[in-house]
Amino acid sequence: MTLISFLNSKNYQVYNRLVAKELESITAAVFLSELINRLEYHIENKDPFLEKDDKLWFYYTAELAEERLGVGRTCQKNAIKKLEKEGLIEQKNFGLPCKRYFWINEQAIIQRFLNSNNHSSLYEACKLDCTKRANKDVQNVQPGSDETCNPSYIKNTSKETQKEEKGGKPPNPPRAPHVSTSDDEHRKLAEEYGEELRDQAYQVLSDWKQDTQRSKWKKSDYRSIRRWVIDSINEKKTKNGKSRANQNLPDEIKDQYDGRW
Repeated sequence: MTLISFLNSKNYQVYNRLVAKELESITAAVFLSELINRLEYHIENKDPFLEKDDKLWFYYTAELAEERLGVGRTCQKNAIKKLEKEGLIEQKNFGLPCKRYFWINEQAIIQRFLNSNNHSSLYEACKLDCTKRANKDVQNVQPGSDETCNPSYIKNTSKETQKEEKGGKPPNPPRAPHVSTSDDEHRKLAEEYGEELRDQAYQVLSDWKQDTQRSKWKKSDYRSIRRWVIDSINEKKTKNGKSRANQNLPDEIKDQYDGRW
């Protein structure tokens, strides 16, 4: 690693010192900033959210947080506990295998840090930043108004949206986290493998993607499912079937074949 790459700005983590002062915790301020960054990442990349209890949840693993922030699980738990106690976020575990999901209480954050007279400098800093973004991305909204601080008014500039606006093919609808297929591909998979196996394949591919670097993902989820996901599921079922059959055999036969079936 060269000195230039080591000092690259991507290797630094930014937090708001006024938020840290209000929370009386630098770690909590850093973690809150990171969660907001992850939320924007999910929005920009159109990663699917999990809808539960009328809230949109996004996942963020402890391993990834440790890699990005340099803090272990204990520090993360303390920061999460602090932010939950303040009512700024909620954290729950969903799915099998279980994954850590977060929901950010945007209204509570705005009320806590932006609407209080005690934090006028933070409010002005946010309003200035929102105004700059509004001048670039928002149409027919007056800069500096409360509407410019609402993320729903920020124009989506993702590649998929730009392509769709130019008359290109719209993105495929999501079937599971990080997995999407077209309606035609969705129908073909059901006709060939059945809806149950198709949905199971979506989940298996989703789990694999969440544990694998994005650079190793294939462009077409439909082809991945046909090429290896279905085979992987069937192979696992075959192994489980042989294992159960072996368990039901008499002990003398098990000893004779030493479990080689």
